[in-house]
Amino acid sequence: MWASLPPNVTMTVTGRKPKLEGSIDHYTQNGPTTTTGITPLAVSGIPFSFTFEGFWGKDGRDFRSTKTSFCKDIEATWDYPEESYHQFKVTLSAGGTITVPTDGVTRTWCWSNVPTNTTMHFNYYSTNNSSGDIAKASGSGYVHY
Repeated sequence: MWASLPPNVTMTVTGRKPKLEGSIDHYTQNGPTTTTGITPLAVSGIPFSFTFEGFWGKDGRDFRSTKTSFCKDIEATWDYPEESYHQFKVTLSAGGTITVPTDGVTRTWCWSNVPTNTTMHFNYYSTNNSSGDIAKASGSGYVHY
């Protein structure tokens, strides 16, 4: 199911796995976020990489952008249930929610008209979770200019 994009977001199918370089966050749903390359929980700049495992609702790291546009390469697959009717969404705290297909194909999403030098974060979540029916996704990505 495809959703329309917010007016400040564009998407391109890149197909290649996101590169993991620089500081890398490793997110798990019920465990602590571990980070390589920077002090954990510090507000960071762009670029940064991330992986996530068993996710259904959690914020990513705080960061600031020195430019009014930046991009996020991301790929995701369902851990449970496979072939889910749920959707995996990513919301930028400064505005703009995207629906990430869970087919393991990398796409690049670019946000424009974002505030500079303002602390923001991405929130990752699956939709339609109720009564123990919780969809869990894993994947990786790279935030860059």
